[in-house]
Amino acid sequence: LVALTNSENIYFSTKGVDPSSQSNPMVLRQRMSMPESDHLTKLNILHKYVETKNKRDFCQQFGLRKKVLDQVILLREQISRIDKRLRGSRDSGVQPELTLAQAIQSLRVHFDFNKRNVLTHWRNSFFNKTASIVSQSEYVLDNCGTRAWVHPESVVFLMKEKPKRIVYNSVI
Repeated sequence: LVALTNSENIYFSTKGVDPSSQSNPMVLRQRMSMPESDHLTKLNILHKYVETKNKRDFCQQFGLRKKVLDQVILLREQISRIDKRLRGSRDSGVQPELTLAQAIQSLRVHFDFNKRNVLTHWRNSFFNKTASIVSQSEYVLDNCGTRAWVHPESVVFLMKEKPKRIVYNSVI
């Protein structure tokens, strides 16, 4: 998640695409959405990307930016190596940079996608970045009282019944 939130947007813009079309990437992306969180949705997309054989076609079909997803995988690997070094791991000596293929394989082996654990850690990390619902389309930021609206690309934006509280990582 750290690598995903510290990279460029993984989505291509879908402006000019018929929103009701079954081939619309936004419609197709909804199959991978996780109602609990945009962050889990991105993590799920990354997981599917890692598992797919033809990454270029996958990205084209779902309106994703392959270059950014590849950068996320490499960034995750760098963060993992730094984490091992800081924790004093026995195998944390000087390690060579991994190729993208090696980083993808490493991610396949170490991918932990326990939604409850991810959400708990995410909420604890961003406890000061929460918002409470004011109306069906509006939230108020708990730390400063500023009114905000959910971004149209968010899973929350598409939900019929909005959650009473949300955790966010940025305000645009």
